[in-house]
Amino acid sequence: MARLALLRRSSSGREGSSTEDLVQWVRQQGGRVLPAVHLQRQNARGDLGLVATEAVQSGESLIALPPHIPLSLPIDEPALAALAQRVPEKLWAMKLGLKLLAERAKKHSFWWPYIHKLPERFRMPVFFSGDEIQQLQYPPIIHQVKKRCEFLLQFAAEDIPNIIRDRGNDKHPFGGQQVDASALGWAMAAVSSRAFCVKQSGESDCPSLLPLVDMCNHSFTPTARLVQHHTSSAQLLPFLEVVAQQDLERGDALVLDYGPLSNDILLLDYGFVIPNNPHDRVELRFELQLLEAACFAAGLHAPSSFTEPAPWQHALLVQLKLQGPDASQMVTLGGKDQVDCRLLAAVRLLYAEDGSKIRSIGVEMLQSWDAPTALLGLANECKVLRTLVGLCMLATAPFPTSISEDQDLLNQDEISENIRLATEFRTNKKQLLINTISSLQLRLQSLTMQELVSAPR
Repeated sequence: MARLALLRRSSSGREGSSTEDLVQWVRQQGGRVLPAVHLQRQNARGDLGLVATEAVQSGESLIALPPHIPLSLPIDEPALAALAQRVPEKLWAMKLGLKLLAERAKKHSFWWPYIHKLPERFRMPVFFSGDEIQQLQYPPIIHQVKKRCEFLLQFAAEDIPNIIRDRGNDKHPFGGQQVDASALGWAMAAVSSRAFCVKQSGESDCPSLLPLVDMCNHSFTPTARLVQHHTSSAQLLPFLEVVAQQDLERGDALVLDYGPLSNDILLLDYGFVIPNNPHDRVELRFELQLLEAACFAAGLHAPSSFTEPAPWQHALLVQLKLQGPDASQMVTLGGKDQVDCRLLAAVRLLYAEDGSKIRSIGVEMLQSWDAPTALLGLANECKVLRTLVGLCMLATAPFPTSISEDQDLLNQDEISENIRLATEFRTNKKQLLINTISSLQLRLQSLTMQELVSAPR
């Protein structure tokens, strides 16, 4: 057995819907569902999830699906396949979403017992109003939301009508039904929030919708795991199983860990955020002018290298892929490492007076917090830390509200779910920056004490 790579979190089913007919359908198709597995509301908002209604032992099979139940690619119908080819790879969920829409339009779809249980609405930002999107207050995520909205509008207005017209002899991909941007958004949200990555016949990983399994919610401390059995088609064993990862008591939720996902991905593809998410980061573009501004914010005098790096410094920045033709200039603040390793190395080398010592220790060591404290000298490291603190302070500038103002808003009962979600998202970003500043300042205090102790008397 091999553990599956999980792509996306599950979403709740429709309010008031029972899973009994879905469970029965899974069993009729050769699947297994433990009698102790039931669907219940998880919180005050009415979100649904799977729970154990009696004690379950670790390692016990909770749900098992045969190979033909997952809804996945490829697409057989020519017009639908032509549409999928026009979807950018970054929006992979839309490709499978097109097939989902086509199956929803069929009168006798094999997957209808599953499809009619899907939520009617999702909380992703593509469904926010323009004002609600701005309430996110975080340019990288606002940019991504706008790009997705623009794609959905353009795809509905141009690509779908053009493909249907150009392939007039082909079967209508959606059974003659008109598909607008809202329907496309629903399909993309359904897939992005529920799909898992599975292997098909030894081929590459393929996003798939797993009926009933995708009602397991997410946690970084999972109680269950999803495994794939590599069996031949002639064998009768189901090839996907949800297995208890620990002993479960009555009422314990069946939750899966979907991997190290940031709040950006969780919000865009799932419609929720996690407070104190250990995998969250704040993104910014590496620019020398920004580092120079961070120096000033920290009360430092920026050396000339911050505007015109020496040739050896430029060569190292190219090696770090922060400058040059192959540059990837997006760096991050926050998380376990506090600072993007390439950003840490860049600030260190820009404060260095010559490259001889750097060449002797290597660029890899330059990117590590585990390097000796006096890697380039205590004075260099103190300036680096102060500059990084200044950079964190600058990163808070795009947020027009404070955390206390956000908390006051969250304490109001009358705010909409979308505004609440946007406020939770931006509050977590601000708290992440504050935590990073505190961690950097603790490092700085430790270095300052070392500097005082080592100073000549």
